This record gives sequence, C-alpha cells and structure tokens, in this order.
Amino acid sequence: VAHSHALAGAAVALACEMLHGRPVPIALAAGLDETTFGTDAVRVKDAIEEIDDGSSGVLVLLDLGSAVLSAELALDLLDPDVAARVRLCAA
Repeated sequence: VAHSHALAGAAVALACEMLHGRPVPIALAAGLDETTFGTDAVRVKDAIEEIDDGSSGVLVLLDLGSAVLSAELALDLLDPDVAARVRLCAA
C-alpha cells in the first residue's frame, strides 16, 4: 500500500529481482489511480482478496500515514477468516 503508484511499482520490481524468478503473487493498492497520490481502503481490500489463497496468508507492506489507516480499514471490510491471515508491515 503506497500513496504513489510509481513507488509501489518500483517496490514490486525490486521484490521480483530478489525472488530470482520464483513465482510469488503480488498485487498493488497504490494511489487513487495511476497518477493521483492517495490510498483507498477498498482497493487495499480488493488486492488482499486477489492474493489470498485461503492458506498461506498475505503480507501487506505499507508506506506511511494514511496507508496504515487504509490497510486497517480494509481489514475491517474483509471476511474475518481472511483478515486473520493478513499481516501489516511498515515498509
């Protein structure tokens, strides 16, 4: 979760390089759109649901400020079983 789509895209690119080709599902919830800064709890919820496979859990990386608030609100919007598999992590 980042305020900037470009920042989140760069973080994904770095993560993919570190994975050395191993497939790991990654979803972005960044910016209000591709050009507007901000965060959106519904986009965060949707990204979590996209990644959740029902067993391994979801790690949500957060940039700062309202990204934390949006992620916490997203947890409230999720099914409790899904929310229990989510970990929030300041990045």
